[in-house]
Amino acid sequence: MRLSELMNKLRIASCQLPVNDGIDRNVSDVGRHMQKATTEDVHLLHNCMPMKLTPEKKLWLGKLSSHVRHKDGQSAL
Repeated sequence: MRLSELMNKLRIASCQLPVNDGIDRNVSDVGRHMQKATTEDVHLLHNCMPMKLTPEKKLWLGKLSSHVRHKDGQSAL
């Protein structure tokens, strides 16, 4: 596959976690973007920086993982 063809099928998802009072909205927005990417069979790149998992971030990740699934039903995270 040529690089230009690959770039047409590429989405980049950053997992910098915007943890604030709107946690459910953040989860919904990121989950919707990632779900669209997985259902359209595009590649996802995760740029995960090391972080301390606070209780808020654990809650955020748990909610996000319940929203985002691959076609086979497995978690996309």
